[in-house]
Amino acid sequence: MLKRLLMFTTTISALTVIVLTVSAAHNNEEDAFIREFPDALIYRGVGLYHSGDFYGATLAWMRYIRIAPAGSDTASVREMIREAEGRR
Repeated sequence: MLKRLLMFTTTISALTVIVLTVSAAHNNEEDAFIREFPDALIYRGVGLYHSGDFYGATLAWMRYIRIAPAGSDTASVREMIREAEGRR
């Protein structure tokens, strides 16, 4: 019984490491994509807004404001943030 419990615990630990590794890799890929295409955050925000997740939309747009390239139209994004915050 103790041997089975030890094997089970070892398996659970290994699975946890695998899940965390896959999750971290996914986040790294997403971050790289966002750095390459920051406008994707605008579209994510629009999708979240239309699904009723005003808080999530605001977070996506605020992240865009932080990383937007010079010369980007952040004024309209700030307006969308104000609108979303009014709906929360």
